[in-house]
Amino acid sequence: MQLFKSMQLIIKIAILLLFKGVYQVKGNDCSGIISDNSFDPSQIICALAYNLISDITQIDHNLNFPSSDCQNIKTIVPSNTYYGTGGDNCDYTKPIIFNYNSSPYYAQRVFLYPINWVFQSTISNCPTLNSSLSVNDLAPRFNTSSLSLYFSNITLCDYFKTNFIFPNLNQMVTKISFSPGLYVKYIEKLYILIFKCPLGCSSCDDNLINCHSCADGYYLSNNSCLKCDINCQTCINSSTFCQSCPASKYLYTNNSCIPCQNTGVFISGANCLDCDQNCFTCVNSPTFCLSCPAGTYLYRNNSCQSCQNIGVFISGANCLDCDQSCLTCNGSLPTNCLTCPSGKYLYKNNSCIPCQNTGVFISGTNCLDCDQSCFTCNGSLPTNCLTCPNGKYLHDDNSCKICKINDGFTIEGIYCKACFKGCKTCFGISKNQCSDCYDSYSLFKLQCDQQYFVYNSSFGDSSMQSINQSIGQTSQIAYASINNIQLSN
Repeated sequence: MQLFKSMQLIIKIAILLLFKGVYQVKGNDCSGIISDNSFDPSQIICALAYNLISDITQIDHNLNFPSSDCQNIKTIVPSNTYYGTGGDNCDYTKPIIFNYNSSPYYAQRVFLYPINWVFQSTISNCPTLNSSLSVNDLAPRFNTSSLSLYFSNITLCDYFKTNFIFPNLNQMVTKISFSPGLYVKYIEKLYILIFKCPLGCSSCDDNLINCHSCADGYYLSNNSCLKCDINCQTCINSSTFCQSCPASKYLYTNNSCIPCQNTGVFISGANCLDCDQNCFTCVNSPTFCLSCPAGTYLYRNNSCQSCQNIGVFISGANCLDCDQSCLTCNGSLPTNCLTCPSGKYLYKNNSCIPCQNTGVFISGTNCLDCDQSCFTCNGSLPTNCLTCPNGKYLHDDNSCKICKINDGFTIEGIYCKACFKGCKTCFGISKNQCSDCYDSYSLFKLQCDQQYFVYNSSFGDSSMQSINQSIGQTSQIAYASINNIQLSN
């Protein structure tokens, strides 16, 4: 009976070693397990494979155990090269982490092929194991493993689990987490197979043939993913019909990807849009112009206009507002006016004023200075005065001069008027308003008359008549005498 049990143990070990002979791999050679399962090697990535690891340094450096307690190598079956990686104090309830990047391939599903070991005193105490698998930190999938082999002489419970699957993944793999279970102490074999979609597919069917969707840089055509043009990040229907663009390029209105540095376009998020036709260049919106086409100029609201309206002027590439006092101008200052609005007139310093001040007068659209002798005027000559400054008075020729009140003139309001003839001073311009007379004139009854007229007026009418009669008679006698002389000769 004892011999039978010994033979049974030898057979079990032989069978186990036979299996081990098939899978004696280190590193990333999964050819044996792929062949045994009749998988298509072209559809599979061997992400991890280790078996019969006798040195922890032989394990893929991307495989991270929960703690240093799990990084021991032990011969599980005495007198045989039957190694397990782990430790009696290893807590495999915490996951083993495998960091792996499957780019550029998307994984349709991930397979895990482990062999686990636990130590128990009797076969009746070999428990069922609950293991979990997670990919890319997605919610884990759980599997239950029952006892496969029991080695009674060393109270060894052997668990062998195949096709531990994380299905319908359709992602690039970056991280795989495997928790063997509560009772596991050592792991002898561990394979991770990634079943990949065809290159360019981001999801595919279970047969790994027909694409359902495509990765960036590919587009779907007849269940296949074809490569986009190099200028597209993503495309649809054809290689040049871009949906998104690579860095430093932007999606234009014709679904091409361009740098968006030409005139007439601007960047809006990931897109390159046309500026409004009135803009030469623009930013942020089609109508927010930065520069303008020939013949138009940039206005303060970032629009482009011809700058021919009233109230604006051209300054380089810009159209600027005139000062509000100007109708048209050639600069922004109040003294840059060319024409003026209604009610104002262009002054000599090119400002627009009401022209209601003293010393100025309106001439058409201009406001001109009076002659400096005038206070107000209606022309620029000294004889265009309307009123005079203090101390001067308006003469008959509309000039402003000092009024010579002691030399034949008198002041009447703002005017300087000439006294009546012969008056040197007067208090009015009438004949009988004289106060003093010039030489050869005599003042009589407030009048200035020449002196013989004054003499004449001192005789009465009868005296003058008598004198006239005397003069007349003398004249007749003289006349007769002359005639007689002539006759006698």
